[in-house]
Amino acid sequence: MASSRQWFFPSFYHHLKNCPSEETARSTRIFVLSFIIILVHRMIPKKSLNQKSYFKYRYLHILLCLALSFTWLSACQAPAAVDPAPIEGTTYEIAPVFREFHTALGGDEVIGPAISQLFLYQELECQYTLNALMCQNPLLGGSERFMLYPLGKAFDLKFTGTEINGDPAARVVNGITVFEDFVPLFDQLSGEQYAGKPITGVNINYKQQRIEQYFENVGFYRMMNDPAGEARLLAYGAFACDQKCSYPPHVEAMLSDPAETIIDQPFKTLLDEMEIGSAFGVPLTQPYIAADGALEQVYSNVVIYSPAEKPDKIRLRAITSELGIEIEKPIPQSHKRDETIVFYAIKNGKGHHVPVKVDKFITNHGGRKLSGDPISEPAEIEPGIIQQCFANYCLQYEPEAEKGEQVRLVTLGLQYLELIESSIAQVNPSEISDDTVSLILSEKYEKLPVKEKQRIHLQLLLKEDQRPLSGIESTLDIRLPDGTHYTAGIGATDKYGRAKIEVPVLKGIRNGQLVIYTVCLITGSSTPVCAEGSYLVWNAD
Repeated sequence: MASSRQWFFPSFYHHLKNCPSEETARSTRIFVLSFIIILVHRMIPKKSLNQKSYFKYRYLHILLCLALSFTWLSACQAPAAVDPAPIEGTTYEIAPVFREFHTALGGDEVIGPAISQLFLYQELECQYTLNALMCQNPLLGGSERFMLYPLGKAFDLKFTGTEINGDPAARVVNGITVFEDFVPLFDQLSGEQYAGKPITGVNINYKQQRIEQYFENVGFYRMMNDPAGEARLLAYGAFACDQKCSYPPHVEAMLSDPAETIIDQPFKTLLDEMEIGSAFGVPLTQPYIAADGALEQVYSNVVIYSPAEKPDKIRLRAITSELGIEIEKPIPQSHKRDETIVFYAIKNGKGHHVPVKVDKFITNHGGRKLSGDPISEPAEIEPGIIQQCFANYCLQYEPEAEKGEQVRLVTLGLQYLELIESSIAQVNPSEISDDTVSLILSEKYEKLPVKEKQRIHLQLLLKEDQRPLSGIESTLDIRLPDGTHYTAGIGATDKYGRAKIEVPVLKGIRNGQLVIYTVCLITGSSTPVCAEGSYLVWNAD
């Protein structure tokens, strides 16, 4: 009997390890029953049975062990049931426990279809959708047991500072303004309850041509060419589930490194000081040097620049005329000022009438110095909506809208962006020389903290008219203290003539050392075009 027992228990252990849970439970019951039978058999004194009866019971014992062992083996011919690798694009049924919750959040149209089966995570039951991770805690009751898991925290983005927003209609959560186009969808998700708190302010993902904002549980985006008010969710779920789900999101909703999508905003401090906040929209481009030498940046509603001679001031470009918007001749004042109309005089007592609500908006957002003079009378462009254009932007006035939302800027920035894109310089690379182009270098850190990565920016402009030059690659060379060199390639300049490279922490450079680097363009020119820059490695403490 000893040999049969030694084989019996390892076989059962192997079964417990490899069988599905239902088979394991059934086999466990069989094992317990057989064990009781064996014990009863062993309790029968040998002396109470004749030799023939004893051997009969002994062979019955062995046969029972064999039968039970074959039962376990037949139930476990293969390892534990494992879901096969999902086929790309596979979706699943929403788990019954999440059906009402999924529908309440907008269903497939908002948080997307299920891209995984239900699974356990710590004390939670969870299921991935395309744009989120739904979870429920069975220990809680009512709606409190449901949540969207904070996948956004994995990006490790931190908001620095507190925004100053002069727009009373702006939604500010935890010191961060929710982009106005995202507010309706944010509210549909019960605000902070399911969307979570914002992690970043609104960003421009220039590479993917979208406006985006990251929250704890979901991410919002709008393509640059979408009409105002559009909002969708980024594919948080597909990003987090990755290959285990094998569900490819639409390319416009795919996540990239959020740290690389944040655009420099040199005018933000001045806008905040003027309490203009987000009224001018969000930046659509990196800042660049305009033809007149001013630092310029295209926003969704306006184009902002700092005059070269006054870098601490901001102005707005007169883009309405450049966009071909009709300019009407000034007219005499038709009636005296009342509670609804203000007259803006331009020249010789002539000008244009402006609705009081529009005048108030202009006063609260930098005054006529930023708006410029009106170029037309207010006109009803569709029932209930009045539009009036000024030199630097256009406003729409909807008297029946809710308070704080009656006046809004027209998104002229995108139109201007298309206009300047058409004027990008196209030059034969062999014609590029020190006489024809300017290569401008700058660093993220003038004083680089020890063990911190550096980022070097370059901009390539034609000297003749300061137009940006796109599609030109370059190389970086850094001379190290030991006499060796660090070299790397820099990608082609974009349509604004800009390119950048991140430099890793370089070995052998100590605190207080000056790092000198050279950038050279890759062209067919016989004489190389290069520029030199430097920065100090420095920790004050």
